[in-house]
Amino acid sequence: MSRTLIALALAVTTPTVALADEAPPPAPADPYGPPPTTTDPVPQPQPYPQPYPQPYPQPYPPYPYPQPYYYPPQPQGPPPKDNGGKLELVGDFAALGLLSTISLMVYRDYDDPGTGTLLVMGGALGGGGLGWIIGDRMDITRGEANAATMGMALGFANAGLLLVPAKQTDSGSEVLGTLLLGGTAGIAGGLVLGRTLDLSRGQGMFAMNLSLIGIGTSLIVSALIDDDNGEVDPAEMVSLTVGLDGGAAAGLLLAPKIDWSYRRARFVLAASAVGTFVGGMIGGLLATNKEEDGTTTTDPDLTAGSLLVGMWGGFAGGIALSKDWAPDPRYAAAAAPTTTTPTAPAPAPAAPGGVTALPMIGNDSIGLMAAGSF
Repeated sequence: MSRTLIALALAVTTPTVALADEAPPPAPADPYGPPPTTTDPVPQPQPYPQPYPQPYPQPYPPYPYPQPYYYPPQPQGPPPKDNGGKLELVGDFAALGLLSTISLMVYRDYDDPGTGTLLVMGGALGGGGLGWIIGDRMDITRGEANAATMGMALGFANAGLLLVPAKQTDSGSEVLGTLLLGGTAGIAGGLVLGRTLDLSRGQGMFAMNLSLIGIGTSLIVSALIDDDNGEVDPAEMVSLTVGLDGGAAAGLLLAPKIDWSYRRARFVLAASAVGTFVGGMIGGLLATNKEEDGTTTTDPDLTAGSLLVGMWGGFAGGIALSKDWAPDPRYAAAAAPTTTTPTAPAPAPAAPGGVTALPMIGNDSIGLMAAGSF
């Protein structure tokens, strides 16, 4: 009986082995699949399930720092119109009203002191009221009021210099009438030029400074060429008038091309005056000689030349010392540099040809995954 069982086992086993030799090799067992089933009655210990391999965590790119928020500058509109020149214009017209009343009283030979005082006060008040009406209707700025004041001063100066050539020195009424005519023409011309050129306070002061330097230069040059006869030559008065008006014309031509503030223009005017006084003092000391008999003599030409050099030197020095001062607010707003809103830098493009390879393992497949730019 035992022999028969052994032969059957071999018979069963032999075909199985033969078939195993002819069959293709079995597929490799999936290490991550379910455990294979067996008919072994004795349970075998199963290995612990292996976790799926996880790829190494990629480091996160560094988070860029947030860009500081930039507040763009608000657009600045034109500066408000300066209409504070009414009071100055009131003073100018009050002076003209006072002069006109006095001229009329001198012309009529009015000698009543009581009513004369009331007339003078009425003339000043009436002129001031007229100046207020003109300033309010024309909306006068400080620059235009300065131009009117400079024009009135130039009118008075021209009228005074032309008294001798025009032979208007015979009576007080002629002198006062000529001065009144010159001042009225000057203030009218100043208002027209101030409104046409639209000068700032600094530009008006600059023009006045050049006018004073022009008349000072003419006066000194006239003193240098004077023949010392002790008489007023009409030609000298005409030359002074030409110097005064030439300086004013040069100032009006150059004033619109500068951006000086009122503070700088006053500083240059003060520097011109200081230079004139210092030049006159030094010239007086150098031109004075003491004689053997104890008397002193002064060279007028040396004194006049020192005055001229000091005046122009003070003017140039004032300009050099104030070259770094802020311009007039009207031009500071126009000359302010325009700022652009900064933008965040664009990210750098990826380098061409960069490829990232990662393994890919599934239940029934294994492979390689590639990503990048090709």
